[in-house]
Amino acid sequence: MTGLPDPAGLDTVARHLSGHADDLRSRAARLVAATETVRWRSPAASAFRGDVRELALSFRRAAGQIDDAADALSRHARKVRLVEAPVRAVQHAAGAALHSVEHLLGI
Repeated sequence: MTGLPDPAGLDTVARHLSGHADDLRSRAARLVAATETVRWRSPAASAFRGDVRELALSFRRAAGQIDDAADALSRHARKVRLVEAPVRAVQHAAGAALHSVEHLLGI
């Protein structure tokens, strides 16, 4: 259909984005876990671990924003599906009317 986005394509992109968000959360968890197992003990080590936890929190926030974008794409795909059938019906009716007019005019 011309003019409307492909809802299946939108759903595919939404799933792809969700996968990236999950991956980002997983990386954040692994990063924090890796720093907690290091045997470095000092004020600098504590500061470093705090910085890593802040970075991981930023990763999780970004993952949440990516989830929001994926959800918005999924909602848009559902809306496209809702309007797609009536638009197709109008296009079909317009095409049939044009064909009838052309037939009457001998075009």
